[in-house]
Amino acid sequence: MERKEKIKSLFGDFIKKGGKVITLVLIFAFGYFCSEIYHKLNNHEKVEEASTPKETKRIGKISVAINERNELMIIDRTNGSYEIYQDSIGRCIFNLYANSIQAKYDNQ
Repeated sequence: MERKEKIKSLFGDFIKKGGKVITLVLIFAFGYFCSEIYHKLNNHEKVEEASTPKETKRIGKISVAINERNELMIIDRTNGSYEIYQDSIGRCIFNLYANSIQAKYDNQ
């Protein structure tokens, strides 16, 4: 009985003297590290390098078009393969191109 009371009083004093903050920090740190370990173990199969192009496409080898859904299409002239991008990307590139042409005429 005396041991339990000593442990309770010791632990109670620790909590009263700022142990709550330390306990919360330790809980958050433990949760963070568990989350990091979980993500590192599960992300090895989901890693893709699709966002980085493998080669630069020259304008002579490709054609650029917009389909009926306003999606940007980049067509490879050498083998006929194509990539389709969202309509927002097509509109953004079209607006950039149109603004550059407009700027040429405004400066003349």
